[in-house]
Amino acid sequence: MTREEIYKRIMVCEKKERDFLEVGNTRTANRYHNEIQKWEELLNQLNPKMEKELNEYRRGYYKQQEVIDKIEKSFSKQGYSLVKKIVNAYEYGVPQSRERVILVGVRKDINKSFVFETPLYSLDESVYQMELLGEKKKALTFRDATEDLQSLENGEKSYTDPLHWAITHPEHVIEWLIDVPEGHSAHENENPELRPPSGFNTTYKRNVWNEPCSTISTNFSMISGCRNVHPTDTRSLTIREAARVQSFPDEFVFCGNWGEIRKSIGNAVPPILARAIAKEIIGQIFKEE
Repeated sequence: MTREEIYKRIMVCEKKERDFLEVGNTRTANRYHNEIQKWEELLNQLNPKMEKELNEYRRGYYKQQEVIDKIEKSFSKQGYSLVKKIVNAYEYGVPQSRERVILVGVRKDINKSFVFETPLYSLDESVYQMELLGEKKKALTFRDATEDLQSLENGEKSYTDPLHWAITHPEHVIEWLIDVPEGHSAHENENPELRPPSGFNTTYKRNVWNEPCSTISTNFSMISGCRNVHPTDTRSLTIREAARVQSFPDEFVFCGNWGEIRKSIGNAVPPILARAIAKEIIGQIFKEE
C-alpha cells in the first residue's frame, strides 16, 4: 500500500492543551462543539478506516472527562469504536516528559481492533539489564538531546546555528538564578532577597541534564515559565534546544517570525511520538493489505 493510499484511509485530528484547559469557558466550549460537528461531517464524507486524535491534554486536567465522553459518543454515532490512553512522550524515545491523551478510532465494520503496544523506553534505573537483552531502553535525556550544542549564557548566540541564541534576561533575574543548581528553583534560595516575589516553585526552575526535559510549551523562552531554565547556563531554553527535545531533526525548516516558530514548536506533537503511533496503526490495521 502506498503512502497516499494510507493517508486516504486515516484521518488525523489534533487539539491543543489550551482548548481543554478552557473547556469551562462558554466560547471555547461552543467552538469545541462546532469542531466535533465538523469531524462528524468529515467522517461522513471520507469514511476512513482509522481516526486518530492527538489530544494535547495533561493528566492533571483529566477532570475534563466530559470532553472525551462527547468525542467518544460522537464517533460511536458515526460507526467508530474509540481506544484511548494516556502516554508520555519519553516512553517512545522523545527526550522530554510530555503527558498526553491519544484517542484512536477504528471503524466497527472492518472487524479489527487497535491495542496500544507496550512502550520501549523507561525511566527505571534497572532498565540497563533489560536494555542488554533488547527488551527496554533507557529514556533519552536533556543531555542526550542537547549536549553537543554550544554553551550559551545570557544574551549570547551561536555563530553556526541561527536557531541557537539566548534571550537577554534582566540582571536581577540572572542574580536570582546564577547559583541555583539543576533541578531547583530560585524560589528555594536561602536568601529571601534572591527569591522571585511571586510564582510557584516550578517557575524560575532549572531542567536536569540526566532526565528528560520538562514539557515544552509555547512560552519556553520565558525564564519565569515552568522549568524553562537550562540545567547549568543561566538563561531560558533556545529555539534549537526546544526543537531538539521535541524530536525535530536539525534539518527541519520552521517558517514565520520567532514568535510563530516558538508557537509551532510548543504546540507540536513530537514527530517521533506521532511516528510511533502511526507505525502501530499501520501494523495492526493495514498489515493484511
